[in-house]
Amino acid sequence: MVSLHTSVAAEALEEGAVDAPVARAELDHVSQAAREGLRDLRSTVRALRDPGPRSDNGDGVERVAGLAHLDDLVASVRAAGLTVRVTGEGGPELPGLVDATAYRVVQEALTNTLRHARAETAEVVLERAEESLTVTVSDDGTGPLPGGARREPLDGGRGGTGLAGMRERVRMVEGTLEAGPVPRSGYRVRARLPLGGGE
Repeated sequence: MVSLHTSVAAEALEEGAVDAPVARAELDHVSQAAREGLRDLRSTVRALRDPGPRSDNGDGVERVAGLAHLDDLVASVRAAGLTVRVTGEGGPELPGLVDATAYRVVQEALTNTLRHARAETAEVVLERAEESLTVTVSDDGTGPLPGGARREPLDGGRGGTGLAGMRERVRMVEGTLEAGPVPRSGYRVRARLPLGGGE
């Protein structure tokens, strides 16, 4: 998110076509994303040192981001130019690790859509069943990138952590992950997360 909004801000400040309001708005998004990233990093370090449920205890360290932060994530993606629809919800008393994993699946999938898909819309669907939560993120991307390059799956084929990291997170909660193109056009990521996973 920081990278995407920084790029837009840089374009808005190009010589001869300076658009200060747009640049200022994009830098506000950068600032927000950086704060959230730092918060999550602190939360993760704290969780590794002292595992277990945790909420803000006054020192600014909160639980790792979960679906309660989904609205903020979607707002940031919309601000970057992608129309996002969200249906369903995680439901009450979602286990912490499953909650965090579901959020990260959505975050990584939407980031991939913004970076690689040339999509206009994306849809996030949360389906809560008795024993699992299914998270599906799909987009209407057109496939090939400018210059004939192929759209790579999540990690861009450059050794990144996108798809590999997502699979590791899902595996930690004993879930399953499917990711790939859909007929005609677009891309879909679907994770099934057992509600008892990671316990």
